[in-house]
This record gives sequence, structure tokens and C-alpha cells, in this order.
Amino acid sequence: MGRIFDTAMGFFDQDEWNYEEAGKDLLQTVFEGERDQRWFCVAQAREAEQQFLFFSIFPERVDEAHRTAAMEFITRANFGMLIGNFELDLDDGELRFKTAIDIEDSALSYELWRQVVYPNLATMDDYYAGLRAVSRGEALPIEALHAIENPPGSDTRAN
Repeated sequence: MGRIFDTAMGFFDQDEWNYEEAGKDLLQTVFEGERDQRWFCVAQAREAEQQFLFFSIFPERVDEAHRTAAMEFITRANFGMLIGNFELDLDDGELRFKTAIDIEDSALSYELWRQVVYPNLATMDDYYAGLRAVSRGEALPIEALHAIENPPGSDTRAN
């Protein structure tokens, strides 16, 4: 075990997460969002590269027939996103949200891990319903994204 992996485990222990080691320098857990949505999460310590990555993995594979729409949805969602990005494996339909940090010469602290993990979870929670609708062919990408980023009652006028 390395310094990054050990301190990441300490973070999850401190926040009382249930997790399991899923391979060399990998932790896996399940997260339940605010809207009763559940998905797997994977934390990866890349010791040699001095990097930490955190993935929220959408629980359904995107069917090949809907991958183009899913690509449009995540491309539009990623544009302007400040922390993290959505990724889609075009071969098998895996869809995930990734946050990462290069921690070379950084002090490893609870706050550092929190800033990588919790924005990731909040983003997946926010976009989950749109991802599901588009990946199932139930909504057009632009409509699903508009519903997320401009919910009813929000003021969408420019200031």
C-alpha cells in the first residue's frame, strides 16, 4: 500500500463509508444520492504518477442504439464544467463521471480528498435522471440537459 491509498482509506474511514478493496490501489463503494439513486464508485490511487482519481459509475450500460445521444448529452454537460468530466466507453457503453487530482508535493488531508470526492457525487446526482432518460432513449439530449440546468422556476435570463 502506498501513501495516497492509505490516506484515501483514512478519508473514507473518517466519513464512515462502507467500502472494499477492489484490486491494487482501488477501493469500491456504493453511493446513494439525494433522489434515491444508487451507483458504484471507485477510488484509484496512482502512486507512481502521484495522482488520485474518483469515479461515479452510472449503473446502466448505454445501449449501442443510444450512444450517440449519450455522447451529445455528456459533451454538452462537460462544456463549461469546472470540476470533473463525464466519460463514455463507446465499446461497452460504460458511462461515468471522473474527478482527479495530481498530488505531487501536496499535503494529503481530509479536505483534499473531500474536494475530489464530494463534487463528483453531487454532479452524478444532479445529472443522473438526464443520463438515464437519454441512455434509454426517453429524452433528447438538449431537452434532458435543459431540464437539469434550468429547472422550473429558475431564472434563465442573462443579467
